[in-house]
Amino acid sequence: MSQASECQACGAPPVEASAQSDNRKKWVALTSGVMLLLGLLAEFLNLGIVPIYLAFTSSALLAGFYIVPKGLRGLARLDLDMHFLMTVASFGAMVIGAPAEGAAVMFLFFISQLLEDRAGNQVRKDIQALMEIEPSSVTVKTGQGEACVRVENVEPGEIIIVRPGDRIGLDGIVAKGQTSVNEAPLTGESYPVPKSEGEEVLAGTINNEGYIEVEVTAKSNETLLSRIVTLVEDARKKKAPTERLVARFSRVYTPAMLSLSILLGIVSLTLGATPAQAVYRSLTLIVISCPCAFAVSIPVSIVSAIAGSARNGVLVKGGTYIESLSSIKTVAFDKTGTLTKGSLSVSDVCLHNGYTRSDVLSAAVAIERMSEHPIAGALRAASDDERFESPDIQSFIAIPGRGVKGTIEGSEVVVGNRQMLLEERVRLDPPEEHVCGVGTMVYVANRDEHLGTIILSDTLRDTTIGAIRALRDIGIRTVILTGDSTEVAREVAEVTGVDSFRAE
Repeated sequence: MSQASECQACGAPPVEASAQSDNRKKWVALTSGVMLLLGLLAEFLNLGIVPIYLAFTSSALLAGFYIVPKGLRGLARLDLDMHFLMTVASFGAMVIGAPAEGAAVMFLFFISQLLEDRAGNQVRKDIQALMEIEPSSVTVKTGQGEACVRVENVEPGEIIIVRPGDRIGLDGIVAKGQTSVNEAPLTGESYPVPKSEGEEVLAGTINNEGYIEVEVTAKSNETLLSRIVTLVEDARKKKAPTERLVARFSRVYTPAMLSLSILLGIVSLTLGATPAQAVYRSLTLIVISCPCAFAVSIPVSIVSAIAGSARNGVLVKGGTYIESLSSIKTVAFDKTGTLTKGSLSVSDVCLHNGYTRSDVLSAAVAIERMSEHPIAGALRAASDDERFESPDIQSFIAIPGRGVKGTIEGSEVVVGNRQMLLEERVRLDPPEEHVCGVGTMVYVANRDEHLGTIILSDTLRDTTIGAIRALRDIGIRTVILTGDSTEVAREVAEVTGVDSFRAE
């Protein structure tokens, strides 16, 4: 089954939001760093003032290409920030005969800016990946038939057609048909959700096997997916408290030091210094007062923490949350795909009426081999692991949102959920509310009797229990938040040692 991301009527290509490339900045940083090293080498070997100044000036100009314009724009707006102070400090160091300091100030500040940009680009890629799970066009039902329309041009109340394998383009209510929907792109839950008339479906989710018509309830910029994208973007823009402190500090500190340096020059002239001496003293004050370590250390530390977390599989959306980690008391985990692997597998088989495990699984696998449903994949994997042969089938029918049925050696076999067995008038054994283990229950029956019930569950990740134990050891409480059933959530909480859970 192809998970199409475009309507079949026109196959319009998705809108690709290209992230800003930072390759040129990397080359500038590399070249600037090389020139700085050459300048230090020339200074160490005492090769003369010309090659020394040439190397250091080249390094400062390369790095300053991205810093000086920002500083000058700030001066034009009378908003003197750290960019302007670094520009003046670097220039002043060159004038007073300290070119190494001038080049180093500009290079290190540029590196800190480059690292911040890199973290921002990574988050933009994450946002782009989110946006790409929503198709750019949908098939709209019209009086004349069908029309392929861009999602931004579809209004609430219109009817869109979603065929098997298509991504649902907009939030809406099922107006016709029934199916099961893979909501993992939004919720992470591995089990497909049955959908019938009157039930809500969400943009970015995948229609598994049934033909449905959906009445649109939200414009493209008001869907749940678009709101998630907005939240992620807002998180990216938030700066950590210490970063905001640096910004506020620079807006006061920069004009204060410039004013003080000018005052020093005036006082020097008043006390009999030459103009050259007065300028030298003013520039010296600016250079020695430049808070390079303060300006560089905070963003570099935060970016390093974000990058280190990413290498260990944790995506942090900004410096604000890095700093917040020091004060958290509780960690909430999604279950599917976080504590568990996010894929269904056969965990148990309940047997009835004298049938064996092989009888139940072989019948279910024989029918499900014709299906592309995720449950079919789990059953096929079980047959491969247990190496039993399944019989051939003579007929096959898929019932969206319910299950499948077919004929095996002249006998009709039903494989599906409880609702399907009730609709097929198959008597469950026992007749009361049937419960068999914890997980997703798949009933297997023929026209005469209930063969057995297959339990599908999501397996824990190898590192889950150790991670929960490590958090408990440092006094942090843990919680599971999941859309799965209460029984499943309770079992996972008990096995992993999580303190509490919120299910469904």
